[in-house]
Amino acid sequence: NYYKSLKGSQQSHLEEKLKLIQTAKDNMNNEEWDIAVPLFKKLQEDWKKIGHVPKSMTNKIWDEFRDACNTFFNNYREKSNTSTDNWKENYKHKKELLDELKTITNEDGSIEKIEAIKTAWNNIGKVPREKISINSEFNKTLREKLKLNKINELELKEEGLSENQLTDKARKIKSQISDLEAEIVKLENNLAFFNKPSRENPLLKDTFDTIDEKKAHLETLRQNLHSIIAGE
Repeated sequence: NYYKSLKGSQQSHLEEKLKLIQTAKDNMNNEEWDIAVPLFKKLQEDWKKIGHVPKSMTNKIWDEFRDACNTFFNNYREKSNTSTDNWKENYKHKKELLDELKTITNEDGSIEKIEAIKTAWNNIGKVPREKISINSEFNKTLREKLKLNKINELELKEEGLSENQLTDKARKIKSQISDLEAEIVKLENNLAFFNKPSRENPLLKDTFDTIDEKKAHLETLRQNLHSIIAGE
């Protein structure tokens, strides 16, 4: 019954998010900024409040929603006049996102919330010069929350990157893969010193667990690298 209920709620969440995607797509070329900007901010807020969807759909619907939001905000940035008033408003929105990021824990759904906050942050323009330190504070807080959730920033889904940024990201991932492979080999070599090393041995359990964790991380990085190379 529990799993049936869970499946039902995830399907319900999926339907809610699909409605948000449709609204975003319908309005992504809307240039009535007074109406559209608050609308998209509301859509982003609502997205974060909706719970988990079926795992097979998570990436697909996030990509669709993010792309529609990016299309709108890129157009908005290009066509709206950036004035001091805009910058003050930008600071206000960034402060709200920073405050929200600070409340993130390591509970289920936290990574999705971090992704949504980071995407929303990237869609906000400049802030007043005297307030620019908020960017450093955000990046510091982001690193803390990623560490808390045991995820690397390279694993976060991001808005469209330029060719140079993609190349740089791929280079960093390759470096991480190389480091992880070396760490795994070292740990496995350490195990080889024991006669018939077993996970049942309490002295070795942590080592086996660490190897498993690093291998899982390694697989994720390889998939990310493949996605970049394949242009997915």
